[in-house]
Amino acid sequence: MDKYLEKQMKIKRNPIASAIKTALYSGLIASAALSGVAFAQEDEGADKEKLDKQVVTGSRITRAQMEDVEPVLTITREDLENSGFKSVADALRANAFNSFGSLRESSGNTAQGQATLSLRGIGSNRTLVLVNGRRMPGSPVLDGQIQNLNTIPFAAVESIDILSDGASAVYGSDAIGGVINIKLRNDFEGASLNLRFDDPERPGAQSEGVSVIFGGSGEKSRFTMSVEADSKDILFSRERPFLANAFLGGDANDINNYTEVSVNSRVIWDSGFNLTPMIQGQAGDNVCSAYGAGFLPNVLFDSTFPSDLMCAYDYTQIAAQTASLDRFSFFANAEYDVSDNVTAFGQIVSTRAESFGRYAPVASGLVQWTGPDLPEQDIVFNGQNYTLNPLMNGWYYTYRFDFTGNGRDTTQVDYQMDAQFGLKGFHNGVDWEVVYQYDLYDLQEWGDGYVNELGLRDAAASGWDPRHPDQLGLYSGFVAQMRENSNRRAQMKMQRLEFGGQFDVGQASMYVGGEYRDEQYFDQAQAQNEAGLIRGTAGGSSYGERTASALFAEGVLPVGDQLELSGALRWDDYDDVGSNLSGKIGARYNLNDNVLFRATYGTGFRAPSLDELNQIPSFSATSGRDVVACQQQGIAFADCRARQWDTYIASNKNLDPETSTQFLLGTVIDFSEWVGFNMSMSLDYYYTEVEDLISTIQGTNLYFAELTGILPDLNAAAGGCFAIQRSDTGRLIRSDVCALNYGSFDTSGLDFKLNMSWDLGNAGLLALRHQTNYVLDFNNADYISGPLVDQTDRRGVPQFRSNFDINWSYGDHLVALSSYYIPSQWRTSQPNPNLDLNNPDSYYNVPTGGKIDNYWHHNLAYTYSAPWNAAIQVGVTNLLDEDPVIDINNVTDDTLYPFKARTYYIQYTHNF
Repeated sequence: MDKYLEKQMKIKRNPIASAIKTALYSGLIASAALSGVAFAQEDEGADKEKLDKQVVTGSRITRAQMEDVEPVLTITREDLENSGFKSVADALRANAFNSFGSLRESSGNTAQGQATLSLRGIGSNRTLVLVNGRRMPGSPVLDGQIQNLNTIPFAAVESIDILSDGASAVYGSDAIGGVINIKLRNDFEGASLNLRFDDPERPGAQSEGVSVIFGGSGEKSRFTMSVEADSKDILFSRERPFLANAFLGGDANDINNYTEVSVNSRVIWDSGFNLTPMIQGQAGDNVCSAYGAGFLPNVLFDSTFPSDLMCAYDYTQIAAQTASLDRFSFFANAEYDVSDNVTAFGQIVSTRAESFGRYAPVASGLVQWTGPDLPEQDIVFNGQNYTLNPLMNGWYYTYRFDFTGNGRDTTQVDYQMDAQFGLKGFHNGVDWEVVYQYDLYDLQEWGDGYVNELGLRDAAASGWDPRHPDQLGLYSGFVAQMRENSNRRAQMKMQRLEFGGQFDVGQASMYVGGEYRDEQYFDQAQAQNEAGLIRGTAGGSSYGERTASALFAEGVLPVGDQLELSGALRWDDYDDVGSNLSGKIGARYNLNDNVLFRATYGTGFRAPSLDELNQIPSFSATSGRDVVACQQQGIAFADCRARQWDTYIASNKNLDPETSTQFLLGTVIDFSEWVGFNMSMSLDYYYTEVEDLISTIQGTNLYFAELTGILPDLNAAAGGCFAIQRSDTGRLIRSDVCALNYGSFDTSGLDFKLNMSWDLGNAGLLALRHQTNYVLDFNNADYISGPLVDQTDRRGVPQFRSNFDINWSYGDHLVALSSYYIPSQWRTSQPNPNLDLNNPDSYYNVPTGGKIDNYWHHNLAYTYSAPWNAAIQVGVTNLLDEDPVIDINNVTDDTLYPFKARTYYIQYTHNF
């Protein structure tokens, strides 16, 4: 039906106005979650052919584009144009299938320019992304397995299919939660220019973009090309109150009552690991302010270890939340008819993205003082008298190097190039295809403001006093030798050969094919970082390569006029983790012309990533509750606060693939004949179970394993990689962990879609579309060795998500409202009050603290279709200027909620 709309545009005086009218009129069938205006100008005959027979996402067998056994939701080009969003990542993150949110661009880490999707909330590494039906290689900074949606050129996208069912039997590894298939434009005739400018009401994240797409055809050839450039400004944490440090109430001198602060400031750890600030004072004394901006003014204590005193650092004063991003993309595809039965084709997609992020100044971690004894000393600084506490040789300190730069500034350049070339044709009853794919994803990173370990040691031996507030005035030479860059290079290279053919056997349609894939991956830190000589950077080097082969087959068999059976089988063989056989069966039953029933059952898998198999141990500041120390101090589980702890994460070459089982039951009903207007709905029940989880047990789970005595068993299962180092007083110093196959989870739910449209006569056309993903349960373990418990409705695990879209058109005018809703959730979860360390069945959390607010996000757009074959669109994203919802710790979930302010935009499109 969507292609029918594009055909209709060609025979009207104004194709854009016609597209508005027909897009609304056909809202019945369109299964998109957004709304829009069509701009493409395609060949009428080609459209009809594609409608009659085409490849449907979830299968390699060509068939009529209609409701199938597979539940596929399509976001069309028209939807994207008027959604208010300006990137593939933005549009997909807003969709209800992104149940619990996913990674968005975040400043201060290697993934600062990356964006992902997690279908059904089961993980981005269990969601497969395809481009034109072929696997999109992973980003080298996301384990080489997860795809970065920011490398997809927005102007080149024709539509996006979301398959909300497992599909490893068709596509192989990672397709457990579902499949995203991004279809790029082809057969485009003419040219189109688009300009856009976005202006937020609050500081930060301003953006603009321009794109050009053009195409043409000859007697035997067709081509489409696009060029796109866009940019977005940086957003600092201090520019949004919900991202900044907050006092939670209680004793203002207790560090546990603040968010976004760190004891990695200027704190001395004596020989007994007792903490004192470098500048002398008691809890509540305003002496830490001497160290400058970012330091909380008063000396604080730690209620977990009440005798400890410290200065604390508020890193949100310096850090950015999202990086700036400048992208340039090029896309081209072409076909040439070699003969009547053979066509050569090719496609190139190339994207360069440059991002700049700023993280807080270097937090040292625990550093041993190797210089001479520094006795207590009285000083005068800025006209004030202070006393410096003693720092003795062999003691330790934690430090905030806020004088080696404005912060840790990181510039990254991501470059991805995907090239595909092949032949397709028809011979002796077989539709065949052979394609070669080469993909290169290269990332280079340059960091400044880090600390050179050798320079630090030399300064300690040469007269440097880390306690003094005037570092730049007294020790500028030492500061210069400490300051260091931190650079890295990462790359994922893939070569892939795929072949296959479709043929009929009686009434059945079959597809048989194979695939060979070679992957090469590295993530290389600079030599000094690799040697542990640069402080302030997390993540070491990783590398790996593998080959994978696959054979696969599919079949579709009609049984009478109403029943259709389907099946798929795929065998994958990896040279590093072995082989896997995935299968899937399905059935579709048409009760009549208006009612359809469908069912599927299948198995799937996820191979370990090259990073999980080969990573060199790397540092991470991991958040978690040290339940061991809390119990030692008599602090209840519920009152044990999460903190960041020094953790070193290693790989495990003995990992096995994760495995999955899923099934789906559903119905599609067309009510139009009965209600007198266009109306259809679909309802699907799904269940997915994932076993042999590849898990890195760290943070609270690690310390809980230590507390309950099961850590030795885990250590044996993982090959001896786990270790926890504590002081004599029980204070946590360091943890070493790795990945292992451990545990399982399962989830089930309902997917509901409703489409309605009305012809209002002289009042125009009105369309309504609605989509909800309702999670019945999400059963996962709260604690290592604990039972599976339903986590739905907890913080970060909303019970459901919904999209609502209302379009009204009148002549050359269109008004589109695109909205999504995230319900309230429990504010926090606390350990079971009856938790018994001798009873693993009691190892679970209970929701508490009341409910946080629900969240609405509205985008409003008005489009005028001008008589000079152009469209002018003005709109507002985040219409009500909603802030993201915060939890009991005044922290927001940046994977679930956006944090861009109300933003006004204008967009101009001209067709030639």
